[in-house]
Amino acid sequence: MLSVVKPLDYEISAFHTLLIKVENEDLLVPDVLYDTSSTATVQITVLDVNEGPIFHPNPMVVTKRENIPIGSVVLTVNATDPDTLQHQTIRYSTNRDPADWLEINPTNGTIRTKGMLDR
Repeated sequence: MLSVVKPLDYEISAFHTLLIKVENEDLLVPDVLYDTSSTATVQITVLDVNEGPIFHPNPMVVTKRENIPIGSVVLTVNATDPDTLQHQTIRYSTNRDPADWLEINPTNGTIRTKGMLDR
C-alpha cells in the first residue's frame, strides 16, 4: 500500500515517480550467485479536482468614517481560482450583512455602501 505524507496538488505537480528497491538481508542459498535486490518504478498521476477560489489577502481589514455617502467604495476584493484545467468564472456575493449596509459587484468584487454607515 502506498500512502502520502502530505496532500497531492495537481497545480503544483501532475505527475510523481517513485523508485522502490527491495533486497534480501541474507543469502538464500550459500555459494549461489544471484541478484540480492530488485527495483520497481511507480508512476503516480494526480487528477485535478475543482477547488474553490481563494481570497487575497485573507482576512481583510477596512476602516471607514461613518456617514460616508451611499455608493461609496469600501473595498474591492480579489479572489483567484487555483484550478488550471477547470478554470471557472468567479462570482462575488455577500454571505452575511445583517444591517444590509453593503452591496458587492458580482463580477469585479467592488463593495459599496447602500446605506449610511452610522453606529
